[in-house]
Amino acid sequence: MPEWTVNQLIDKGEYNEAVIRMEGQLMSSLQLPVEAYERLPETVLYKSPLLLKHYARLLSWGGELLRAKTMLEAALKGFAVQSLQDLLLSTFADLAIVNIRHGNADEAAAILHFLRDEYEKRGSGQSGEIPFVLGFGSHLLNAGDSAKVYYLAALERVRDQGDWPSYYGSLFEYLADHAGEADEAEWSAYFALFFQGSNSYFPVDSGSVFLRVLRAFHQDGWDEIVRLADPPAGMDDLPARYRSMTRLLRTHAQMMLGQSNDPLRAIDISPSVDKEEDGSVRLLQVCLWTEWAFRRGDRDQAVSGLTQARALMNPCHKPWLRDMADRLESRIVDCHDTDPNVPLSSGWKINCFGSLRFQRDGMSVDQLRPHRKKSLELLAYLLLRPRLTGSKEQVAEDLFTDLDPEKMMNQLYVIVHDLRKTLAEHLDGATAIAVKDGFIRLDEAFIEMVDVERYSTLARVGEQLWSDAKEIAVEMMEKACELYDELLPELPYAEWLDRFRESLLERQVVMLHRLGGYAAGLSDYDRAEIRYREWIRLRPQQEEAYQELIRLLVQTGRKAEAERVYHILDRLCREELGTTPVPETTRLLTG
Repeated sequence: MPEWTVNQLIDKGEYNEAVIRMEGQLMSSLQLPVEAYERLPETVLYKSPLLLKHYARLLSWGGELLRAKTMLEAALKGFAVQSLQDLLLSTFADLAIVNIRHGNADEAAAILHFLRDEYEKRGSGQSGEIPFVLGFGSHLLNAGDSAKVYYLAALERVRDQGDWPSYYGSLFEYLADHAGEADEAEWSAYFALFFQGSNSYFPVDSGSVFLRVLRAFHQDGWDEIVRLADPPAGMDDLPARYRSMTRLLRTHAQMMLGQSNDPLRAIDISPSVDKEEDGSVRLLQVCLWTEWAFRRGDRDQAVSGLTQARALMNPCHKPWLRDMADRLESRIVDCHDTDPNVPLSSGWKINCFGSLRFQRDGMSVDQLRPHRKKSLELLAYLLLRPRLTGSKEQVAEDLFTDLDPEKMMNQLYVIVHDLRKTLAEHLDGATAIAVKDGFIRLDEAFIEMVDVERYSTLARVGEQLWSDAKEIAVEMMEKACELYDELLPELPYAEWLDRFRESLLERQVVMLHRLGGYAAGLSDYDRAEIRYREWIRLRPQQEEAYQELIRLLVQTGRKAEAERVYHILDRLCREELGTTPVPETTRLLTG
């Protein structure tokens, strides 16, 4: 039989053989072109987690982050089923990078905390991918000072493994992230090291142009930027985001030199850049748009741009871009320091579990005092909604169930106005809430984190991985359970909130059940008991919780304590439910 190429196998419809051949090439560190993946039917492609992982990397390189994320999530499940721990961790690292770049800070942070725990447990016996992603996302771990340490650890490991494409790729990312922080000697040394690389490993020539442009940006070398990137051609082999950044930095230099009456027109920059999937590129676009508005004296547009920039800054992994936005904001605030519409330097971290609390920059606000109680309810409603947004009709229907439609809308506008005044008074948030195009929105730049959203993200990831990657799922669920508490006790009688509370409670109970069973299976009986008792506290009438605790106590030789738990259940059944425990529960005591 002749040795068919991958393309020939695909042409003949021999997809399984083509996949085996492609996986073999990848395992031998040979890269495949995008076309090879695109020619496979999707049903075939999704059967191979290895192909999905590598295809996702190519898509990420080209800027298609949403498609890459979908494939990486599918690859995770495949590697978990196959118990391929190293590939599983590597795919988690890829997924964290995609989430960071796309701006999904909560999802990225959950993965990064898990990977950091793995890195600290496993030590030096890992690839360089884990320390690399920890450096890449160090700002989400509150470990920005450790970024360089992680990056250098990654470089050392991939160099020792002879993985030169990863070595030069990691070195490039380090320089691209920290060009503004390195002194001249350090920059020259690392840049020379990068420039020695071969284009067969990484697009070193075009990468060097970008790094020179970036270094000139930090030194206000506007003429040098225009010279290097005019026109920005010959860079098609760079990742898409760096091609875009080169073009944008050239536009910024032209703006600073006054070389154009409207330097932004050619590249169609506006604060609405949803089509761009990379958060760093979006932030640079918005900063340039805001700078141009500020220079034209268009205060409203400049403030609008700052609002957009603030929403993009938290997930952005490039310190120089965050610094650029900070400096721009300081200049605008200096010019409008009495204007309450100027955005603040950071968003609020908001706790809804336990009670409604607001924290920012060392300051804490434990109580808001609106004139109308419904105003606080509207704030809670929006905080718990996806994208902090609700349609006017739905909000009015949920908050004013006993009013006719016309009165609903009148009352809704009253409490929006009251909430706006309250946020301005207590949280410096005069522009934090807006009504536009039929929707009521909280400004995303006003809010850095809501604990319920973080809880839901951790729980969701844990649930998705429970069947295929239990250890990872347990870590996610443990972190989620630590966040849980009574939701917004300030609002005890809101019907819509009761439904939300019930949904969270059910999710918490399911996790406690799973975590208790997992701990018991590992003979970690103390932890299992804690989980079962918490389950009983939350659902005191759920007999299954008592069954699990009684079973555990009998199993560990604590029969008298198991009987006490049974009698508590028996009394509750008789006094509150008019029943008795089911025979199955009784049999647990008798063996």
